[in-house]
Amino acid sequence: MGMTTDFPRRLKEHNLSKHGYTKLHQPWEALEKKTFETRAEARAREQYLKTAAGRRYISKIYSEIV
Repeated sequence: MGMTTDFPRRLKEHNLSKHGYTKLHQPWEALEKKTFETRAEARAREQYLKTAAGRRYISKIYSEIV
């Protein structure tokens, strides 16, 4: 979902179709929420999750939840 300082607001926006991509892929739910000390750390994590390895990680987490 990306970076935000207001997680509940961001998730609500995604589910209210405020953004083009999120409108096509709803409803959104949080699989995990992480807090980082710096914006740079958060950005690095977001970039990782957008890689092939990060997508595999997300798939693994999701399959364990379902």
